[in-house]
Formats: sequence, C-alpha cells, structure tokens
Amino acid sequence: MRRSRTQQGATFVVTVAVLAGLVAILAGVASTHRVNARAALNRMEMRRAQFAAEAGIQRALAAFDTLKPGVVSQQDDWATLGTNGADQFLLGDVSFRVQIVDAGSKVNLNTASAQTLAKLPLTQEQVDCLLDWRSSNLNPRPDGAKDDYY
Repeated sequence: MRRSRTQQGATFVVTVAVLAGLVAILAGVASTHRVNARAALNRMEMRRAQFAAEAGIQRALAAFDTLKPGVVSQQDDWATLGTNGADQFLLGDVSFRVQIVDAGSKVNLNTASAQTLAKLPLTQEQVDCLLDWRSSNLNPRPDGAKDDYY
C-alpha cells in the first residue's frame, strides 16, 4: 500500500518536530550541566581562598608565639613579617600575603599633646597650626594660625 504525499509530508513534519524537541532538550541538559560544573568550580575556588586566608592567619599567629611577654619592638618578627605585604607565601598551588600593622603605635592627631606632636616629623609651624585648628581659643600660637575660615 502506497502512502499519499500528504501522509508522507505529515510524517516528515512530525519527525522534524520530534527531532527539534530532542535537540532542545539536549541543549537544555548541556546548558544545565555547564552551569553546574561552573558552580562546582566556583565552590572549589572559594574553599581554596578560605584555606589560604586561614593559613595567613595561622602564619601571623605563629609570629606572635615568639614574643616575650612585655618586651615588644618594631624589630620583632611580627613587625617585619611579609615585608609590608610584599612577600608572597606559597601554600600548595595558592599563595597569600601577610602584613601585621601595629595600630597601637599610631597617633590620634585630634587628641595628641603638643609634646607628642613635637616628636613627629612635623615642623613647629605645622604643630602650632594643628593645635590652633583644634582649639576654640581665638589667640593663635606663635607659629600657628587662626582664621574664621577654619
């Protein structure tokens, strides 16, 4: 029995539609697989970064273990560790940088006394101007400045 052209055309259209549907499903599965693979890679990179950060913290804590109680200086291992963040420490195939900053040795310019400011690399004019700027007194210091502009 011979099929008519209409039946052959209908079969062809159905076959093309089924193939197009299968290709669409395959493309969706491939896309989902790619997204899942990328997500797994991102999670792995995050874990590696976390391990590197924890290694940096442990390295800094190890530098503090060598301190003698009550005897601390800027020449100790903790102060020179990492050469101000320029050195890279390797941990397997990742690296990290460490710098420990002594925040306790910084000077608060808003509350520092004239004697403390004089020890800094400032000129007397700069010290007087800073003290004049901080004070509400209208009389300037010898090398200072008072102006309504401030």
